[in-house]
Amino acid sequence: MNAKDAELLSRAISVSQKIREAGVPCELDVMDRNIGKNLEFADKTKMPFVVIIGEKELAEGLVKVKEMKSGDEKLVKIEECPFYIAGKAAAKKNDHK
Repeated sequence: MNAKDAELLSRAISVSQKIREAGVPCELDVMDRNIGKNLEFADKTKMPFVVIIGEKELAEGLVKVKEMKSGDEKLVKIEECPFYIAGKAAAKKNDHK
């Protein structure tokens, strides 16, 4: 693993921990699958959101959050990501009541 990959993994672990701390279940891919395979897996397992952490986004302090059902994507500040997802998840939960 090179330094860039190690940095991406470290940041991904940090973001996933913060998402869990916000009360939202979260999985982290450590199998080195490409983005297409990860999105396919997320769709098959009915994950409502995917957080994409790439080099370009990291350099800007952002992550991309994709809502799997609608396909909508939004760039979110890393520190706001857990709250953004928790808020979206809570809103979806309330829509189903």
